Amino acid sequence: AMMRKMAFYSQKGGTGKTTSCVNIGAALAALGRRVLIVDLNGNACASRTFGRIVGGAESVVAAFRGEAALASVVRETPIAALWLARSAPRRRTSWPGRMQVTLRN
Repeated sequence: AMMRKMAFYSQKGGTGKTTSCVNIGAALAALGRRVLIVDLNGNACASRTFGRIVGGAESVVAAFRGEAALASVVRETPIAALWLARSAPRRRTSWPGRMQVTLRN
C-alpha cells in the first residue's frame, strides 16, 4: 500500500492547523487508515490535544537530532489506528537551524 503524506502549515497562528490535522487524522483512522501525526509545532498543539506533552528527550526534536529513534517518540492515542510523534513545547534553543533526518527501521 502506498503511504500518503499531508502537511498542515502556516506561519500565522489561529488558522485551524491543529484542529484540521487532528480531525482529518481521526476521520481517516475511523475509515480504517493507519495515521501518524508528527507534531512539529513549537507549542506542541497536537500533543496537547491528546494530553501527551513531553520533555525534549522524548520528543520528535530528539529524533530529528539523532538522540532518539523516531519510533521511540511515537505513542498511541485514544483513537484506534491513530498514533502521535510527540512534540515538546519549544524553548528558544530547542530547534536547530539545520536538521538532517535519517529514518531507520
